[in-house]
Parts: sequence; structure tokens; C-alpha cells
Amino acid sequence: MNVKETFLKLTEYTHPFKTEHELLPLLPKGMIEDEVGNYFITIGQSDTLFTCHLDTYCKEKVKVEHVIQGNKISIPTGSTYTLGADDQAGVCIMMYMIEQNVPGTYYFFIGEESFSGGRWGSLGIFQKRRSFFSKFKRCISFDRRGYG
Repeated sequence: MNVKETFLKLTEYTHPFKTEHELLPLLPKGMIEDEVGNYFITIGQSDTLFTCHLDTYCKEKVKVEHVIQGNKISIPTGSTYTLGADDQAGVCIMMYMIEQNVPGTYYFFIGEESFSGGRWGSLGIFQKRRSFFSKFKRCISFDRRGYG
């Protein structure tokens, strides 16, 4: 997997809530869709849950113009849209871990950044399948924050 190319494909457009399914062809094969529209896959045996979200904080889907300077990817100054690095960077990390067969359950949530309150996918599935999630001893969320 070429992480940079994958990130550029994932951020080619913004993805508001309810358009996340358009990213499914880019996700690893074997993904399972749960009752609320999230996607997940389990690799091997592990008590670890890895999470990220597929949506972008935006109201509509728009084409993203990338500005690439060395290893830095951004959008033009004054753009009215977001890059979507939150949380497509997390999606890339989890896709790479899946490709490397790192044991764990990988959950790709939808609607986490929606304008109708957020946490739609994570809260929705937790309420429906609490016993499924109670088996994990740890959860690592790849939701970017800050610069560190």
C-alpha cells in the first residue's frame, strides 16, 4: 500500500455523513457492514479495537484541490472546504495495519462529524451491540488532533 496515494484518493472529495459508502471500494476486501452502516473487519485474535471515521466535517461533497509540497499535503489558502485529513489519516493507518495483518478488530465509523450531533455511527452501534464491544480490553482511536 502506498500511503500517500491512498490518502490522496481518500481525500479526493469531502465526504459528508451519508456518503461514506462511496469510500468502500478503497477499503480492504472483506469489510462487514453493521446494522447502522459502519464497516468493520477482524484480523486474528485480539482484545484490541481500533477505530476511525470515514466522514469529513462538511455539509456537501466537493472536489478537493491538493497542494503538495514535499511530504506535506494541504489545500489552497482561502479554500471553503476541508482537506479531510481528520480522519482520513486514521483510515490510512488502519488500512496499513490490516494489510500487515496486525491482530485486532478494525471499526470504520460513519457520521462521527455530522452536523446533526456527531457520533452517529459509534453511539448507534454501541447501543445495538453493547455485548460485542464489551469483550475488548482496549480501544485505540486514530482520530487526528493537533500536530504532534
